[in-house]
Amino acid sequence: QHGRGTFVGTPDIKEILGSTLWHLNDTANVQDILEALRGVEMLAASLAAGRAAPLDTAPLRTIIEKMKAAMRRNDAQNLSDLEMDFHEAMALSTHNKLLAHLVIFLRELLLNVRGAETGTKPEVRVHEQIAWAIQEGNGAQASAIVEENLNSRTDTPPEQDLVIYYDGLGTGSIGGSFYSLGQELAGLISRCTRIQPVVKTTGGGIDNVRLTQERRLVVSISQIDVAINAFNGKGDFCDPSPDIRVLCYLPNLGLQISTLESSEIHSLDDLRGKTIAIGAQGGASSRVAKRVLRSYNLEPEKDYKPMIYPFSTAVEMLHHGNGDAVFFLSIGQSNALVELGCHRPLRLLPIAEDKLRSLTERHTYWFADRIEANTYPGQTEEVHTLGIPTVLICHKDLPNQDAYAIASAVFDNIQVPGSIMFKGREFARLHTNFDTGIPIHPGARQYFREMDLL
Repeated sequence: QHGRGTFVGTPDIKEILGSTLWHLNDTANVQDILEALRGVEMLAASLAAGRAAPLDTAPLRTIIEKMKAAMRRNDAQNLSDLEMDFHEAMALSTHNKLLAHLVIFLRELLLNVRGAETGTKPEVRVHEQIAWAIQEGNGAQASAIVEENLNSRTDTPPEQDLVIYYDGLGTGSIGGSFYSLGQELAGLISRCTRIQPVVKTTGGGIDNVRLTQERRLVVSISQIDVAINAFNGKGDFCDPSPDIRVLCYLPNLGLQISTLESSEIHSLDDLRGKTIAIGAQGGASSRVAKRVLRSYNLEPEKDYKPMIYPFSTAVEMLHHGNGDAVFFLSIGQSNALVELGCHRPLRLLPIAEDKLRSLTERHTYWFADRIEANTYPGQTEEVHTLGIPTVLICHKDLPNQDAYAIASAVFDNIQVPGSIMFKGREFARLHTNFDTGIPIHPGARQYFREMDLL
């Protein structure tokens, strides 16, 4: 101290740990650091869940919002800095300063040894899950998520060419078109390729793109506009899904709006004040239903009561008088509605021409469609409605030979009886019509070139 002399002070833990970086930079390897970091951060996450007060978890939520903003700007440096801030805040919420210093020390050491340019991009979704588990006081879950996240950061030796993916095929709710279509696709892919996909029940197209991006499904079905929004991080998706790829297009969906013939509902205007099943959680039917109803100046909760149920449950509720109408995106005929129509006559509600024009102008990939006469018992006239193209997607890491095999399995069997074709519907070969902006998987692209479809 100037004017007083030299004294031995109390050392700061962070400074002591930091002073060792210059030496460890040359001696530590990535795997050793990750092992140590895994143990320290799993302990920190577990303790934080048991000790963190609301004032401790508030900074975690603030950092996550900043990470989302950095993701939208594609600001990799800021995203990396914010990830460091998140894990420091998590460790500090344990009220153990030594643990917090160890976390930051090991993360800085990892950054120095590995180099920023070779590090993997932080996943905002994972950090949201960690924060939620801590807030809920679930130490085991918080620790498990941290472990899984760090395991995914483990460097794979460059000489290996290993791809691991789940064998699930993402469909939709039981009784819906995506579920039926997925069963047909799974059988087709199993017969024609080395992949043996297992049909997975999901909420629908919105769930499927998220699960595919996370590699929790090998292939899945989605609406094209949903997939485009997911790829670009728009609409229902805060974060982009840059790793999804198009395998091929599938039969179009048509919006079917059904009620009982015995009801007083003859048009969508008559749905004011009614209880309406608009779709399943995680599916696109509810999103489309709300936009169609909004074009008739009908707002949820204010002008009608929306119900979020799987399609089969919604049809059952309509049958027993617990709902007034059901919105459903379907590929042709629905078995659940056919069965209901055999017991209680149905009425399909059309969308007015001016509303259709407005909706298709606002939503690029929607188009005016029709439900053919006699699709359901007692339905003698065609019904005007919305149509939406569908697409089969996969993760970009699906091997080229598998993507090629799946695309060829689908297209080579279009006309085979009992395959994925639905009677009265044309197969949508949209590859030659417009570019969605989502890359076609290289393996599928090779097949389309050989078949002169591109």
